[in-house]
Amino acid sequence: MDINFDCLHRVLEEDQELYYKMGKVKQVVGLIIHAVGLDVFVGEVCYIFMNKRKVQAEVVGFRDGSVLLMPLGDVEGIGPGCMVLPTGETFNIKIGDDILASTLDGLGRPMDLVPGRKLKLNKRFSINRTPPNPFQRRKIEDVMKTGVKAIDGVLTCGEGQRIG
Repeated sequence: MDINFDCLHRVLEEDQELYYKMGKVKQVVGLIIHAVGLDVFVGEVCYIFMNKRKVQAEVVGFRDGSVLLMPLGDVEGIGPGCMVLPTGETFNIKIGDDILASTLDGLGRPMDLVPGRKLKLNKRFSINRTPPNPFQRRKIEDVMKTGVKAIDGVLTCGEGQRIG
């Protein structure tokens, strides 16, 4: 049997995890999940593994040696002993030209995806951004006509104005 040492050396030199340090769910109180055995930071995304599925959760704090996680999905089935895998990253979404004009859910996933259609999403975009300076925005000068007399007369909206 021949061993390709060049290939083996290249694989070992790559910056990859050879093992994953995982934690365990200790307690679930309402929507807050208490986990132990994790080395994480506030805002980090973790995966909680159950029998046949996984749920994303975000680290929201620490208490008495436990990590407090807020799930970004359904908590049904999460209980003591479930494994928790930290990602080392904050929450981000995949973006690309294919996602333009799509309706997204709260986690940035397209809701109107045609079955069998693959989207080419080649970039990741962090949702934790610095808000724009409101004083650097252009002034709202043009009226946006809605066609509803009550709104146009009493609650006039301008083009470029944030509504909602």
